[in-house]
Amino acid sequence: MSTDVCVGRCRQLDWSADASAFSSILAESPNRQGFDLLLGSDVAYSLKALPSLFKAASLLLSKQPQSVFLLGYVSRASSIDRGIFLEAAAVGLRTREVAGTRKSVPGGLEGAVYEVRWAHLAQALEVDASGPARRRRRAEGPSQKLVIAAATLGPLLAGLALTAFMYKQ
Repeated sequence: MSTDVCVGRCRQLDWSADASAFSSILAESPNRQGFDLLLGSDVAYSLKALPSLFKAASLLLSKQPQSVFLLGYVSRASSIDRGIFLEAAAVGLRTREVAGTRKSVPGGLEGAVYEVRWAHLAQALEVDASGPARRRRRAEGPSQKLVIAAATLGPLLAGLALTAFMYKQ
């Protein structure tokens, strides 16, 4: 187990805000270039909210290959399920379900954690998944992170936190 400590701050985020509203949040990021990790749980609940959610993610996620938006999602409607992939792609992000995260949740629904990355960088990261990128990053020392937790603590928050911890390792 790693002894690295990730210290950060959480902020409430109104992702429907005008793009200029994100400048104060970006000012807190390393080099003002965005964040390596964004967390969202139970925030993709409405089809009409998805464009704003993924626009906000695209503004706040750094352009590094290891940058990831982990989205805890409970499936409530097939239109929203499809919308997640379509709206992410519309802003240049690629979405995939994290293996082993699909679980039953109260109400007879299913939830999962999705990994959302820059589409043009995701393939490069997969090609380099053998380990060199991870070793280089550790050699640079711990990175500063700001975790933005949006909306409510949904039923997948524990799984989302565990997934984020595994990404840190």
